[in-house]
Amino acid sequence: LPGGLLNVVVTDIAEIGDAFLEHPVPKVISFTGSDKVGRHVATVCAAHFKRAVLELGGNSALVVLDDADVDYAVDAAVFSRYVHQGQVCMA
Repeated sequence: LPGGLLNVVVTDIAEIGDAFLEHPVPKVISFTGSDKVGRHVATVCAAHFKRAVLELGGNSALVVLDDADVDYAVDAAVFSRYVHQGQVCMA
């Protein structure tokens, strides 16, 4: 990727406040976390006409289609829920 195309900031929102969200350089903010913080991120982004991509409050969502192997789906769900003690986001 070209320099500056993708930047990942892992922090507590209290450390950076709204300065990061309000800064003109990031054009899109992607946030994964709580509904409470996500609502704040969306509000600040909207005030600055900035796109926000939010994944909020999920806890191992799983879609199983009619033609799926249900036993396999259950095994995959259990594995994905507990791999790395739930500290990963699988899409």
